[in-house]
Formats: sequence, structure tokens, C-alpha cells
Amino acid sequence: MVLVLAIVVTGLLLGANIFQQKSAFIVSDIKNQTLNGKNFITVFLRAGDEVIINPSLSGSHEMGIYIDNKTTSWRVQPVSGLDTVKPGTTLFIYYNTSKNIYQVTLNAATLSTSEAQSVVECPLAIRLVDEQAHLLITTWNWTCVPLPPTGPAPTVTSITNTTGNRGWPVIESITGTNFLTGATAKFNRSGTPDIPAASCTYVSSTKMVCTFDLLGKTASPPNYNVVVTNPDGKQGMRANYFVLSSSAPTITSSTPATGVQGTTVKITRLLGTYFQPGATVTYWQGATIIPLQSVNVVASTNITGTLYIPSDAPVGLYNVTVTNTDGKTVTRASTFTVTSNAPKVTGITPNTYVRGWTVSITNLAGSLFQPGAIVTLVNSTAGPDITANNVVVNPANTSITCTFDLTGAPAAKRTVIVTNPDGKTGTYANAFTITSNAPTLTARNPTTGIRGWPVSIISLTGTGFQPGAEVRLQRSGYPDVIATGVNVASPTSINAGTFDLTGVTAGTWNVVVIVDGKASGTQTFTVTNPTLTVRNPISGNRGWPVSIISLTGTGFRPGAEVRLQRSGYSDVIATGVNVASPTSINAGTFDLLGITAGAWTIRVINPDGGSSGTLAFTVNSLAPAIPITPLFSPASGARGTNGVIVTAPGTSLQPGMAVVLTSASAPTTKITASSVNVVSPTQVIFTFDIPAGATTGSYTARYTNSDGQTITQTTRFTVT
Repeated sequence: MVLVLAIVVTGLLLGANIFQQKSAFIVSDIKNQTLNGKNFITVFLRAGDEVIINPSLSGSHEMGIYIDNKTTSWRVQPVSGLDTVKPGTTLFIYYNTSKNIYQVTLNAATLSTSEAQSVVECPLAIRLVDEQAHLLITTWNWTCVPLPPTGPAPTVTSITNTTGNRGWPVIESITGTNFLTGATAKFNRSGTPDIPAASCTYVSSTKMVCTFDLLGKTASPPNYNVVVTNPDGKQGMRANYFVLSSSAPTITSSTPATGVQGTTVKITRLLGTYFQPGATVTYWQGATIIPLQSVNVVASTNITGTLYIPSDAPVGLYNVTVTNTDGKTVTRASTFTVTSNAPKVTGITPNTYVRGWTVSITNLAGSLFQPGAIVTLVNSTAGPDITANNVVVNPANTSITCTFDLTGAPAAKRTVIVTNPDGKTGTYANAFTITSNAPTLTARNPTTGIRGWPVSIISLTGTGFQPGAEVRLQRSGYPDVIATGVNVASPTSINAGTFDLTGVTAGTWNVVVIVDGKASGTQTFTVTNPTLTVRNPISGNRGWPVSIISLTGTGFRPGAEVRLQRSGYSDVIATGVNVASPTSINAGTFDLLGITAGAWTIRVINPDGGSSGTLAFTVNSLAPAIPITPLFSPASGARGTNGVIVTAPGTSLQPGMAVVLTSASAPTTKITASSVNVVSPTQVIFTFDIPAGATTGSYTARYTNSDGQTITQTTRFTVT
């Protein structure tokens, strides 16, 4: 059974007979048939053998009738007394509700009884089987077309809108009784076409919702009937219940209510009542008629569209007329205003600037500006007109950017004039002021400079600066120092210039800007002397030159002197000074020969007399010493030898020193050197004669520096 059912279901789903007839039974036709509003299956046995259909009997020709759906299979049972069927017979299959089975009968009258109900399983298959041969005779698949519901005739009680406006859809909630699924509705009356509902939704047996399209329909009177028709064709009606109105339109306002000559205006709201789809609209004044284009009747109370206003349309008030498709019309006077397309100037930013400069106008405000417009500043008593350059009109035609060259323009108020390419102009009297006020000075950089050196102006900030302005340093009792190379970058900025501070007295000065003979207020400026902050070396040995390794400070000038100074003594002036930069001296020599030892100061003095502060410097005077090694060379000499040249060691030796040799055994015997040459603080070369009567033996050497400090060392020379 499971296998057979699976095969049958597969055939049912594929919608085809999968078997070939191999029995003596011949079936002419299987179909569904409607009788008395019920659906039945008929089987016509055209030829073949007489068959047994009662499953309780048996014989050689037993035929089983089966009904299959996707999940279940039933064997159809014959009515009582029906056992066999002969060829040429029509069988009627129906559903017995009291027994919950499918039955077959030869008597069509049985179908009129209450127990015989429609076959409604969908989809299903009718399967005829040769029970003895176990062969499928035939299969018939039925997709089922359900019968429409039926019931008592409907009634109509009410609708939500008993009035509708011609041209517009109306949604009606219809109440009544006996409504069936699939019921339709319409408005009708004698002599005019019916108005069927465009759509209906079944809610319940007492309510349905329908939409009626009233576009182009004939208005009342007479009124329309409301008719509901059930799927079984039965109708209910409420007579003379719906009024199709077609009132004349009204106009209350137009938005916008104004437009400019030569422009396109989008009418976003033409408000009123009883507008109909297809209505036409005109805006007019006298003989000038401007039709509204792209008319869209959004609702019975609102129309939108596009108004193309000719450039030569007369200015002033216009009337508006709406004409519906039924010919009814309305005119509202003075509803719309056409204005001139001449430009208007309402403001200018900035509205003032300093003469001598190019000013950028960031917003010349107004309306109806056209690309290619010319902008001028006009004052007939203050020189020629000034025409703008770089004129740009924004896409909204409400703003212009441009530049004016105010070079040579006298200070005065001027009227702004905008002239469109069509020759129409807009003016704004005395809207722009060219000024030439005394400048102001609010900030300066730098604030100091070093005497003797040029100082560059980095920035001066203020107002009213003009090209050709002078910048000066001023101090009572002294001549002004006038800057050269001054660059006036803008009315508020000077960013270049140079003060030459050569010979300028150190102290507090004032910076002033002068324009057209008018002086700004002042800002202080300090002229300083050079400074000395670091020195290397910080000391030197008396009698010897000392090299300047580095002096660090500010304001050093080429030709500067470097001096050692000490109260009561002459300055020691360095030679070979090299000024590497304003902050560095990297060469020079102090000769400390004969210089008194002790504390001195070092100072830098520029060629113009500008003098730095001082830093301490020590002149050392160290006691000489004679080391044990190396030995004198030569370390001995014979009596009576003249011109003996000796190279001897030492430390802290000074030029001008004296060398004496004394006999160790005869201290009164002394040999004094001549031609003493101090090669370095650690070596001396001297010459002496050895008398013929000199005591032989060991001699002590004595060094005496030029500052009087002495040192002796025994056994330094031997006389033989």
C-alpha cells in the first residue's frame, strides 16, 4: 500500500498518467461536473466487460475506484445495492458527510440529497485498478476549481462617504449583511455607465472596503445606487444613496506669490477646492497670459506646476484662473505679482578699505545679478570710477565676489553700481568708503637691535599702512634712523625693511610708521651694545703670547678690538683678531711679555665704539723650575773655553730670564750666561765663556725669571 501510494503521489505531483492500460476494462471519460451547485466526479464506462465494484464481492472482473491526494488514499464505496456496472454506464462520485467516505452511485438524483456533498480535495487523482490482475487501468488528475461560495442575497445598509468629488477616487466602507468572499460593488443609475469599484476587500459578512475611481464620471443628479454582488450572482442594493459632486473650483492662494521677469517659478501650492485632474491654470494680466506648465493636480485642494515668466512680461499684479475638465472655472484676482528683473544691491563686505591697496570683496549681496555683470565704485567729485576685476556671480544670483584696485584713489564715500549684461542696473548709495587715516602701530618684531649692526624688520602690525610708507627709529636729541627696503604687505602688515645701527647710540628708541605725512603711534625699540658671554682661554702665562680660542657673545663687528684691561695698567690689545660672525671671535693673540701678573678683564670694542661688558682673565706668573732630567747639553766644558752653547730644560720659564752657574766648591766663582734665548716655557738656550782660571768641578745652575722669581739646581754643569 505504501509503495502504491508513493507511486500515485508521484504521478499526482508530476501531473501525468504514468501507467498504460493493460486490462479488458475500457473507460471513455473521467471529469468533474457541477450539479445543484455541487462538484462531483463522473466516470463513464464506454465499453469492456461488466465489472464488480462492491469490494465485498469477488469475481474475475473486480474494479477498485480510489481517490488520492498528496497524503491519503481512499477506496470509493458503492451505495447500497450497487454491486456491478455494465459498459455504457456513468458513475457519480460524491462525498458523504455523515459517513465521512467517498461514495459512487448510478442515480443522479442521489446528488440532490443532503448527504451528497462536493468533492473538494485539491489536488486529487482518480485511480481505477483491476483488482484481480493487480493492474492500474487509468489515472485522472484534477487540480480542482473550487466552487464559488453561495448564500442568501446581500443587503446594503450604509457607506462611509455618501458624496464624492468628480475626478477623484473615493474609499468606501460598505456595511450590510450576507457579504461573501469575492463580493464586488458598483455605483449605478439609469442612463449612464456603471462605476465599478476598482478594488474591494472582504472584511466580514457585514463589511467590505472598496475604492471607486470617479475620474471622468458623470455627476449627479440623479444620485447613484450602491450595489453589492456576491460571487453567486446574488445582489443587494441601496437606491439613490451616493451623490457624485462636480462643484465649481475655488482659489485661496498661490505659493510662491511672486516671480521675476525672465525667470522660471515652481508653483508648489496653488490652494483651493474642487480641483479636478486635467484642470488647466493661467496667470494673466490684461492681454498677457502666462499658462502654468507641467500641471499636477495633487489633490482636490492643491495644484503644482511651472510658470515660465517672459522677460518682457509687465510687472504688477496677475489674476489666476483654474478651469476643470467639466468646463467649470474660477478666477482669483491679484493673486500673483511679477517683479522687475533689474539687479538689487543690499550690502557689501567689507564696506571700507585703505587707499592704495587692492581690496577683495567677499560678498556683494543682493539679487538678480547676472553672469557678466559689471561692478563700479562711483563718486563724481572724487576722481574717476573704479571698475571691479575678477567679478564672479554665485549660482543663486544673490552674491558677487570681486576686487577693486584703490591705487591713487582719493579717500571718499562711493556708490556701488551693478550693471547686468541686459543694461539694467542696481545701486547702493555711499555704501563703500575709501580711507586714508593716520596709521596705527600695535606690534613690532624684533624689539631690539645691536649697536653697529643692521637689524631686519620681521613684522610690524597695525592699520592704515600704504605702499610707500616710511618706518623710522626716533629718539629725542638724535637724528632719525630711517629703514631701507621697506615692504608694505597689506594695510595691516609691514614684513620687510632694515635699520642700519652703525654709530647709533645705545638705549631706548621709538618705532614709528609714517603714511602721507601722518605718523602712527610708537612702539619702543632698544639699541644694545655688543655682549660678551663666554671666553676661552680664561688665563695666560706672563711673558708668553696667549691665543684666543673663542669669544662668544652678540653684536661683534669686523674690525672689533679685543682688550685685556686692568685699572692702573695699559690695555693689552690682541693682535690678529678674526670676527667669524656677530656672535663669535675665533682668533687673536695677547702678548703677555712684561705684563703684570694678576686679575685682568677681557672686553670687545666694535669699530664704532660700542663696547661689550667684561669677563675675568688671569695673567699667571709661575715660579720657574729646573728638572733633574734631561741634563744640560752639553753638561761639561773645559776651562778657558769660550762660546759654550748650552741647551737646558726648565718649566715656567719667561723671556728675559737670567742664567748663572756657581761653583759648588768655590761659591764665589760664578759664570754668567750671555745670549739667553728662552725657546719655550720648558727650554732655554744660552751661551757662556769658561774662564781659564775657573774652579774645576761641579756647578749649580740658577734661573731668574723677569719677574724676579728664581730657582737653583745643583750639579748641572761640570768644568774640567
